[in-house]
This record gives sequence, C-alpha cells and structure tokens, in this order.
Amino acid sequence: MPHDWFTGTAVNRQALFGPDGYDPDPALKDAVNMALYLDMPLLLTGEPGTGKTQLAEKLARDLGVDLWAFETRSVSQAQDLLYQFDPVARLHAAQLRVGADKLEPLRFIEYGPLGRAILQGLEKAEARKWFADGTLPGWCAENQPPRRAVVLIDEIDKAPTDFPNDLLSELERHEFCVREHQPEPKLKANSAHRPIVIITSNEERTLPDAFLRRCVFFHLEPMPRERLAQITRARLKGAVEAVRGAAERGAGPVRTPAQRRDGPAQEAFDGGVSGVRGGAGPSGRGGGDAGAGAGEDGGGSAGWLIGRRGRRGRCWSKKRKRSRASPQPR
Repeated sequence: MPHDWFTGTAVNRQALFGPDGYDPDPALKDAVNMALYLDMPLLLTGEPGTGKTQLAEKLARDLGVDLWAFETRSVSQAQDLLYQFDPVARLHAAQLRVGADKLEPLRFIEYGPLGRAILQGLEKAEARKWFADGTLPGWCAENQPPRRAVVLIDEIDKAPTDFPNDLLSELERHEFCVREHQPEPKLKANSAHRPIVIITSNEERTLPDAFLRRCVFFHLEPMPRERLAQITRARLKGAVEAVRGAAERGAGPVRTPAQRRDGPAQEAFDGGVSGVRGGAGPSGRGGGDAGAGAGEDGGGSAGWLIGRRGRRGRCWSKKRKRSRASPQPR
C-alpha cells in the first residue's frame, strides 16, 4: 500500500537548528565578554530550550577553536572532567608480563574535556610529557600551535552534590594533579591559552555558594512572543517546502504543560511561517521555547566578542535571588 503522505525528505538539521543562526541578545553578549575579560567560567541558568548549550557551540565556532563537551549525569564525578585512569587494563597488561615500558601509567590515561583543553594550550615540548613515549594524539597534533578551547559542562545540576565543590580549584586555577604520573604530577594550563569554560544549569537544585562565587552568572529568561516569532522566521529561511506545509497545517513545537499556560506558541510559530511567506505574524502573548538565539540575519560573525564589561544587574559573580511567578490556573 503506497504511503503518498510521506515525502521522505529530510531537512538539514545542522543548518536549521545549528549554532550558525544563533544571535545572542545584548545582555548575554555582555555576560560572555565579561567572562572572557575576567577569565572566569560563565554559568548560564534558565529553562530547558532557552539556548544555553548552543551558546557554547556558537562561541567555539566564532572563535575558531575546539569545543569539548561534558554531559553531566547523576553518576558523574569531578575526576571525569579531568582524566580517567584504567587500572584494570594495566593489571591485565602486567599479567601478560609485558615490558616495564608497556606498563607506564600514561598509557592507561584518557584525558577528559578540561584536561584536553589544557593540553591543547601547552607548547608541544611540554605537552609531550603527558603522553606515553611523547607521542601526541590527533587532537593535540604537532602541526597545530598552542590554542584555547571551549569547555562545556552541560546541566551541572544533574551531578551529585559534591561535584561542584570538587572542581573549585581546577576551575579557578586551571590545573590538576595526575597522581599516576611521576615526577611531575601537576598539569597546569598555559596562562596565555587558558580554556574558556561554559557551565549550564536547569536549576533542578541549588549550587554551592563557593562555586557560584567563582563564576560569572547569567540567567536566560523565557522568550517573549515577538522574539520567538523572530527566531522562527530566521530558522525557516532554509527549510524545505514540506516543513513549511506541515507548519501551515498546524505543526508546532512540543511544549510542557507549564509553557502551555504561558500562551499559545503555535501563534508565534504561525507568525514565523507568515514571515517566511512575506506576511506579518499574528499578535498575541506567548512563552519561551526551543531554538533560542537566532536573529534575522542568522549570521556567524564574531564581532560581538569585544570583551567589554557586562551590564550591571544582569550578570555578576554571586547568585541572584529572584522570585518565581505562581503558575496560572488552567
């Protein structure tokens, strides 16, 4: 039986939802530049879908550096962000009675996102000390000069309670001890190429004050209806006709019950579709949703990274107290 309703056409998700079209608002730009200027981690909080993770992707792309992402889980440990040592593999090698050089601890170490970012910023002669036989891996190749990298610690609020406290010194000084490596157990970042750290949180639990004081803090508010319509118009510029037709027939973004109470996102989505066709979107009230940060031009320019100070009251180094609005009755 033929399925004539299925076109079999897939959109380019990277072009439609990727970081190329991400356009941070002025306050967020100020927060990023403050974190870069002060050389401190940037802690982003906000509801899921407000563009926290994509900011790190956009920043890495605009700066032309690597992005090392760490997806936090309920079983994550701070050590995972730095490096992991495989004692079982080393024991197995010892049972095979291989030579002593084959039992070198560095052969059984896998560096984590922060460890890799620090190693990429070192001079090659220094970096070779942290690999067996002085052989550098592909991500730290000989033909690449020392450079910075973006480290994304995604959804840190999912981690165990001790996770943020175990990273206080490592995030502030960008150095950590490799206990299995002697006689130089401490791996320290090059001061000229320190990693750029972006941390996101959905605020499922409160982070320790000592951790917050070491970060530049910025909260992403839910987007108004006009902003969501603007994002939709920019994102749908490159969409295929099948997606436009589905949107016109009523397809819309998936929303949580709390977001549904904030207003009909379908109206904002339809307004974006109307904008693609050259018309004006409907007026109304809406809430925030996925796809934050896209602007009209969908540009990838890094001209916004100017290193100026953040706006007073929107980003700072301590946790901000704010009241949450009561949910509206259905």
